[in-house]
Amino acid sequence: MSQIANEFKVTMTHVPYKGGGPLTTDAIAGHVPVAIASVALLSPHIQAGALRPVAVTSAKRYGQLPGTPTIAELGIVGFDAEAWWGLLAPAKTPSDIIMRMNAAMAKALREPAVERSLHDQGIEYRLSSPKEFGDFIEGEIGRWAKVIKDNKIVAGE
Repeated sequence: MSQIANEFKVTMTHVPYKGGGPLTTDAIAGHVPVAIASVALLSPHIQAGALRPVAVTSAKRYGQLPGTPTIAELGIVGFDAEAWWGLLAPAKTPSDIIMRMNAAMAKALREPAVERSLHDQGIEYRLSSPKEFGDFIEGEIGRWAKVIKDNKIVAGE
């Protein structure tokens, strides 16, 4: 939100929450004027008409919200900030175990019931190799470190 506020030259007050549940409750009740969270968390409330999507933070429009523009379409060229999850292991885990875990996760994600369940929750997934995922994480660390520095964000505030 800090990056969006900077680009649109607006001031926002950060309201910290201890999870998506309390944030969603306050957004539905109108206690906060805008909220940012994953589509998986908010889609049931969007479908029920309790929340109205303004934009998605991904680089492309989201399949389950095809009429909702991206932040880039609203004027912040190149903006891409997706919620993501990944499978991680301790740093010293042997490579063969990492590869077996990756293959097992890929197999599980391809199960029709799992694919259906994820889709119903508004979750789109991408499979990658451990190296690709590691490179992605490194990129995210660098990108968000810049946002943190530029906005003078510190822990506990």
